[in-house]
Amino acid sequence: MNASPIAGHPRNRRPSPQSNRTGIIALVGAGPGWLWRGLALALGFCLCLGGAQAATLSVTVRNADGKPLDNAVVTANWRGSAAPPPTATPAIMAQEHRAFVPHVLVVPRGSLVAFPNRDTTRHEVYSFSPPKVFEIDLYAGQPKKPIPFDKPGVVVLGCNIHDTMRGYIIVTESPAWGKTDARGQITLSGLPLGNVTLKVWHPWLAAQADRPTRQVDTTRTTEVTMTLDVKPPIKAPEPLSNLQQRFNRLNP
Repeated sequence: MNASPIAGHPRNRRPSPQSNRTGIIALVGAGPGWLWRGLALALGFCLCLGGAQAATLSVTVRNADGKPLDNAVVTANWRGSAAPPPTATPAIMAQEHRAFVPHVLVVPRGSLVAFPNRDTTRHEVYSFSPPKVFEIDLYAGQPKKPIPFDKPGVVVLGCNIHDTMRGYIIVTESPAWGKTDARGQITLSGLPLGNVTLKVWHPWLAAQADRPTRQVDTTRTTEVTMTLDVKPPIKAPEPLSNLQQRFNRLNP
């Protein structure tokens, strides 16, 4: 006598159409090993979907003659973007060989900036720019406290002792930014898929000039070239040393 099949036994249970639609539900009855493999596959699929939401954009900045511009600051904004947090530690704007290093520094709003003097001569750093007016009295080595930069904008730096020294701090609220290299290039990563607004700034732009802007769809574009109508400023002559001044007086 043949035994009749038991209706509720797992071997005789037919998978329902609903269980076939979801791999995780179908794998529950197949044992713990298949369950964990299914969960791992599902998690990996979700991570792939999440990673696909980030875009990368290569930006090249050139002048009107097609030559690359270094030290151009490119910022990116999009709908719903939030300002980045301040840097965890103070950013560095040093003085080396009677120059600000780096020449251009970009920091999020609210960041602290330290001004170490690595020269053998003393400096007196200042700025009259509206986003940050300050002055560090004549000093050598490391000032006592870093300076907070809590308003967005361009801060032009100078030295009361050495008139030829110029530096720039760009205080930004943009979630993505970069500074071009000697090839005039920068890569912005972590951008959303969709419309992004790019703005570019350069030290040679006129103080009151509007920053050039470009709308980019990152689902269609991965490379952008922006052109600035700028010219290098006339370089001021280096001040004569005491020995040179004495020689000129003796040989008019």
